[in-house]
Order: sequence, then structure tokens, then C-alpha cells
Amino acid sequence: MSKHVEKVTVERITYESALPPSEVLARLDKLVHRDASEGKALPALITAKTKEELVQRMEDMAGGDLMLFGTLRPSEWFKTYFERDLPVVSSYNIGNPLSALPILTHTLLISLYMPTKILILGKDTHESKGTKVVYDLPSSLIEAGDRAELREALLALDVKLEDLVKKITGAL
Repeated sequence: MSKHVEKVTVERITYESALPPSEVLARLDKLVHRDASEGKALPALITAKTKEELVQRMEDMAGGDLMLFGTLRPSEWFKTYFERDLPVVSSYNIGNPLSALPILTHTLLISLYMPTKILILGKDTHESKGTKVVYDLPSSLIEAGDRAELREALLALDVKLEDLVKKITGAL
């Protein structure tokens, strides 16, 4: 047995918006095809019998867009535990397996970070105070080194995530 410890430096991106958390979440739900993909994306991947079937299922769910794999909204149980109102806290696991394939062909380590997480934070308990959207930059999670294809695929995912975040925060 052996153990290897590696330090990883990650670039964390935070966007702040005057939009209330409910509006940011509604925009995000629409853009990640929540109705079509939540709770369905993973089973569709696992049960596909052929490459063609897998590709067709992902295309049907979200086209080339990001889709929702799951959410965690701890602010609901935080309220119960802490016995007071707290800002919205909502974590989304989003991605598109077809977009991830060029990255996975270079390194399976990216599986540690996929699907990508986006955190939605209310700035205060009042909706009117605005929202923060936080995520880790995919290209900072895995060292591409001299692998140009991998670097390009990671940078493309960076752009896709940033575009999504700009749309949900009103920056676009």
C-alpha cells in the first residue's frame, strides 16, 4: 500500500448579483433543463446499452447544454437546526457527459469534479439583498501540462460555465 499527497490549487469564481436568489434559481433551473434532466440523467447514462443510445438520451435531455444531475438545498434543514432564518444555500451538480468526453479521454481524475458544482448563496435572509454564485474553475482543477487538447476542452468548459453564470446573475 502507498499513499500520495498532492496539493491542488483551485481558482474559485464568485459572481455577485442584485437579483434575488429565487430569480437566480429559477433562471438556473430553466437553463439546466431541470424538468427534463433532474433525477433522469444518471439513470439514462447507466441504463444505455449502446453508445448511440447514450448519445441520443443526452441529446434528448439537454442538447449540447448543461443539465442537472442533482441539487442539495441545505438552507431548509439549516433553518430547522439553527432555529432561525438563514440565507438561501443551494448546490447544483451540473454537466453534460458528451461535453466531458474530450476531458475524460485524457484523464479519469476529472471524474472527481464531475458533474461540476455551482453554489447559490443568498446574501442575506431577505430576498432583496441579492445573490452570490460560486464555482471552481474547471481548468484549475486538473493540470493539463503539454496536453493541448485537454487544455482546450477544460477552457471550453470554463467558458460554458461562465456563460451560464452570467445569464443567471443578469450579467449578460
